[in-house]
Formats: sequence, structure tokens, C-alpha cells
Amino acid sequence: MNRILFALIFLVTASALAEPDLTRPILVADNGEKYTAGQLIIELNPKLRGRVNRTCENRIALFNIPSLDELNQRWQVNDITPLFRHPNPDPVARKYGCDLQYIIQFSPDQDMAAVARSYESLPEMEYACLNTWMPVSEIPDDTLFCLQWYLTRIGAPWAWDISHGDTSVLIAILDDGCEWHHPDIQDNLWINHPEDINHNRRFDTLPPPDGDLDGIDQDQNGYADDVIGWDFFHGDENPAPGQLQDDHGTHCWGIANAVTNNTAGVAGVPWNCQSFAFRCGGYGLINLYAAISAIYMLVPKGGWVISMSFGNYSTSQPMADACNFAWDSGLVLCGGAGNDGTSRAFYPANYEHVISVAASGPSDTKTSWSNYGDWIEITAPGSGIYSTITNHRYGAKDGTSMSSPLVAGALAWIKSAFPGVTNAEACSLLYNACDSMPDDYYRNGQLGSGRVSIGNIILPLHYCDLVLTDLRFNDASGNNNGRPDPGETAALIVTYRNTQGWQNATGVSATLTCTNPDVQIIRGTA
Repeated sequence: MNRILFALIFLVTASALAEPDLTRPILVADNGEKYTAGQLIIELNPKLRGRVNRTCENRIALFNIPSLDELNQRWQVNDITPLFRHPNPDPVARKYGCDLQYIIQFSPDQDMAAVARSYESLPEMEYACLNTWMPVSEIPDDTLFCLQWYLTRIGAPWAWDISHGDTSVLIAILDDGCEWHHPDIQDNLWINHPEDINHNRRFDTLPPPDGDLDGIDQDQNGYADDVIGWDFFHGDENPAPGQLQDDHGTHCWGIANAVTNNTAGVAGVPWNCQSFAFRCGGYGLINLYAAISAIYMLVPKGGWVISMSFGNYSTSQPMADACNFAWDSGLVLCGGAGNDGTSRAFYPANYEHVISVAASGPSDTKTSWSNYGDWIEITAPGSGIYSTITNHRYGAKDGTSMSSPLVAGALAWIKSAFPGVTNAEACSLLYNACDSMPDDYYRNGQLGSGRVSIGNIILPLHYCDLVLTDLRFNDASGNNNGRPDPGETAALIVTYRNTQGWQNATGVSATLTCTNPDVQIIRGTA
């Protein structure tokens, strides 16, 4: 465990560094990058190290380097701020010119390209570049991502830094159908290549040569023309819902694996894997035969995770056997825990090898309607879950039906990020990464390992987790009363600890700032 002490020294008198104005208008360059108007980041030639003396005359910020100051006068530079503020740069900082980097600010109306060219033409300069705005860590461009509160809650944006899914990882949603031609679904469909006669990676509901429907079972699995899955309800190759009201399966499918980063709609949990399209019922009901048949069809096709958002309070040995078959074949299975607010065990969620999933809301507490109990293994967001629905639309739904495919998507992401992981190992990773919940049901062991988080799987492997544990003032040179008083010089002693199990904290620095004009920072970085 790392223990880090910072001594940040300040004097209670006057002045501080000016800061560049980042609230200025944001413009878009020809290459699509966004940048702040009237600001450039520059790096000076190493020959100027130690020669810069920043001053201000007649509202013009100066380096006290004649060639630079001539341009500063020309472009009316009003602020110069160093990026590296430590007065004694270490050898690594000097090696990369960190102590020679400045942001200069001028009128937002100036021609940015002309200003940059003029500075770059000087032998005293290493470079000049725009002060760009970069997208936050792997936030996709799906237009409705802002409505998917649960993805940030489970740490998906951080997990996406490491893996964007894997098309060899296959997800199955056993439900009332899948609107497979939905624009946020079609590109992530599993394709059964032997049945894709025209080899265009699409399901074309026409006879050859334009389509895939020849009535022949090319892969000899007992289902002719099963290009993307199967309708076990009607026994044909088209797994689309029978009516617009049957949008439950389409909604669950989108939660688990909607096409991500396609400038439209919603994002799926694993970013982009592939999913089967099945229809196992309709009109609010799922057929037992159809669900079991779907499991038996998908397992030999290399499926990885199954989501089952249906069930009742009685057991079925055939379904239990099908679930055991899938598990022993290397798959993982998830089941919604039910929406009756009871502790009664619900099936298939409570079968031995099925992950039972309760539902939480935005406050990370159990929803009023979610089932609970000591048989629950994990909890996932299930309230106000935005996803795909029929007729190429989007909408929000509530239920453990939404929580189950969310966990299935998390397991698909785990398999994508760690391809060699077994189903048992994936479950262990899933449970150990859960966040605790401020909920009596959780404290009483009735919500399993807690609320699912894939971010917690990745963050400790790549980041430290520094937590402030103590701070105190040292004013021994003054009246030694443990606080900074006017006219005193004092040190602020700050203690951080790294969370056990996270990466070692190296190269750490702390910077002290103060908006009070009566406080002068003497040594603000440690």
C-alpha cells in the first residue's frame, strides 16, 4: 500500500498565477477536432531554459525574449501560463520539455492558423498547437447514450478503454422475439455463415439468388435457413416479434448488445459483440419448449452467455437440465429474479447454474418491486432502462427483465477482455467487482454480491486509487498553533493512501491553488 505525503507551502500575503479562460467559445477545426478560440499551447527551444521571465506591460503578456515578445505584441497576447509549474523540474520533465510548455491566450477573433504559423517559424520554438478538447474516455457517440444512466453507473466507459467487445463472443436473449432489422440491432446479429447463401452477412428474406431462403439445412443442425437464429414459437426462420406490443425481447436484446458508437440510438454493455435472434413466445408469455430448444440450438454454435427474463415460482426439471447442459458446456446463464417484491425463489433464476439478478434503481438501492432473498447472487440496474423497442423505436422499461440482460452484457464484456476465462472464473470476476449498496437488503445478504460493475474489474489493473486520509498545517516558524494566521508562512501536510489491490501509485504530484488574493503560494506543487 502506498503512503504519500505532500508538503504544500504558502504565505498569507498576495498574488497567484493567472489561468487560461477555458469557458471561451469552442470551435471545430477542418479535421473535426474541437478547440478553444484564441489559445495555443507552445513549447520553447531548450536553449531558452532559464531565460524566460514572464511579465505584463500595457496588458501584453511577455516572455522577455525579444523575438517572442514581438509576436506577443503583434497578436495582443494577454496571458502566458506554464503547463509545468514546479520551479525545479526533474530530469524526466526536462527530457520531454515539460518545463518549456506554455499556453498563450489572445483575442478569440484572431486567425488561429496565422498565429500558430508565426510562432512556429521562430527558431526559439519547438511547436505551437491548438488547445483541443478531446472526448471523455470512451464515451460512445450514440445519440441516446445520455439517457442510459446505468452504463456509467456500472463503469462501462472505463471498461471500454480496455475492450470494445469481441464478435466471437455470442449472447443469446431468450424472449418474445427480436426486431432484427432495427438499425441499432442488425449489425450485431450473429450470422450463421453456411445459411447465409449470398454471403453478405445479412438476413435476406427472399429466395436465392437475392436472398437466403432456399429451404435447405446447410449446416445440418435441424433448422433450415437459420441465418440469424430461429422463431421457436412459429417454427420458422424469422424471429421477429408477432406484433408491435411484443417489444420485451427487442428491449432486452438492445440492453445486452445494441450496436455501440454508430452515431445513433443506444449503446450496449459490451460495446459490440454478436447476439442470436430468437423468438420463444409472445403476448407476454415464454414457452418452455421454445426456451429449452433455443438453448440446445445455441450451445453447439459457440454461445457464451444466455439471458432469461421470464419465469415463475415453480421448478421445471427439463429447464434445469437445459441450464445445467449449457453450464457444463462452458456457458454462463442469467435470470431475472422476478418483480413481485417477494423473497420467494423464482425460476429459472434460482437454478443451480443460473445467476439470479435482482434490480436496483439510480440510488443503488433495491427497487420496490424487485424480488430479493438469500438466493440472489447479484443486483443490476433495472429502473428506467432505455433501449431498443419495436418499429425501429426506443423506450424505457422497468423490471428484473432489464437487469438480467445487463448482467449478460457485462459477462460478454468480461469474455471479450479476458478471452481465456472460464464460465466459473467469469462469475468470480463479476461477483468480486460488485459495488456495495446503501441498502438494508444488501446488508442483510438479500441482494447478493452487490450492484454489478465492470469498471471495477479494470480500474485496479490499470490505475491507483488515492484517498485523502489526513491533512494538517505546520506553522512552526510562526506561533505554532496549527493554523495559518496572517503574516505566517505555513506548510500544508497532506496524506494519501492507495486502496489495497490497486496499482502502485508512481509519479504522483499534488498542486495547491487558492482563490483568496491574500494568499501567496510559495511552493504549490509537490
